Amino acid sequence: MAAVNVFGEVLQHANDTSKTDKEVVLTAINNYGKALQHADDTFKADREVLTAVNNHGLALKHAHDRLKADKEVVWAAINKHSTSLKYAGVDLKCWLQLSKTALP
Repeated sequence: MAAVNVFGEVLQHANDTSKTDKEVVLTAINNYGKALQHADDTFKADREVLTAVNNHGLALKHAHDRLKADKEVVWAAINKHSTSLKYAGVDLKCWLQLSKTALP
């Protein structure tokens, strides 16, 4: 746990028990959003865990498809890192791009 407090990316080297421990995963993701890719799959669909997009928008890449279609989650990711749009769900991506072109 001490290591993920400092370097969230070390989650990739953690044992399976740590990768399924919500406290460890949240700590890792808050320090390094891309650590989500190394977390247990159940966390990739957990809306609370996806607050990581507030710290690291590109964490959206590793989120469950259901969350990639969630406007609030995607909007938070885009506000942090605009290129996160490429990881949004197809329908939402089309809607966002259409909205962007409709603005003056």
